[in-house]
Amino acid sequence: MTADLLALGHMPTPVLKAIRAKCLDCSGGMQSEVRDCLVHDCALFPFRLGTNPWRTPMSEERRAVARETFAKANPRSNRGKNGETA
Repeated sequence: MTADLLALGHMPTPVLKAIRAKCLDCSGGMQSEVRDCLVHDCALFPFRLGTNPWRTPMSEERRAVARETFAKANPRSNRGKNGETA
């Protein structure tokens, strides 16, 4: 199945990005039309802005752990303009 999709030119895409792309397609590529969409009964309507409105927000503790994990995995991102570490 994956090979068939790749052969058709489809690439692996996160679901929310695929939904956003479909909404842009439906609105003629105009971001303002996606934002102002009037088709409220569309199954994709809640996700049209590329977010999941029902996802539980991340706790501050989890955010801190994620920041620390990111900093360890990406040491260059912690550098200032002159290469100093933050």
